[in-house]
Amino acid sequence: MRHPTASLIFAVSPLLLVLAGCGDDPTGPDTILAGINPVEADGSCTIENRTFNDDVALPRDASCTFVNVRIEGNLKLNRDARLEADLIEVDGNIQAQEAASLVVLNSEVKGNIQFEDGGSFEVNDSFVDGNLQIDDNQGAILVFRNRIAGDLQASKNRGGPFRFFDNTIDGNLQCEENAPAPEGAGNVVSGNMENQCSGF
Repeated sequence: MRHPTASLIFAVSPLLLVLAGCGDDPTGPDTILAGINPVEADGSCTIENRTFNDDVALPRDASCTFVNVRIEGNLKLNRDARLEADLIEVDGNIQAQEAASLVVLNSEVKGNIQFEDGGSFEVNDSFVDGNLQIDDNQGAILVFRNRIAGDLQASKNRGGPFRFFDNTIDGNLQCEENAPAPEGAGNVVSGNMENQCSGF
């Protein structure tokens, strides 16, 4: 697989940005994931050819597109945030808590990806130098043609479809308590294929 970041060219952006979560209701139950907030006043953002030298956090209800973006920290999505990302490089983790949707294409994540208690999730043609954890979501999950250096774990997801095809996984492929049952084939797994993902 072609290294997804080989063609990335980055330009450092000015960090004239505010902290994520500052517009949220302080009395609400949300756990706010903090970081640089690139979102416009209307709740949207399109970021291209830019480097952020800290954590980046999309606030509640944000809807963003990232293309050719480097993040020298963690990428965080708060409740009901949406992100489509192509050709991104994240030096840390991607953490999504109650996010509406996350799409990651042709990208590199040097830590883990965690997508929990959210909606739909897709990661294709990317390299994850850690674990991919997908738990307690309500929506489609599509994981195709990735290299994952750790484990891929999917549990207690609802809605579907849940599809895992043609991934190379250095650790384990573990699926349990998902409804409907996941589908998959063509995965090369160095560890174990367990429970609902046995034989994938």
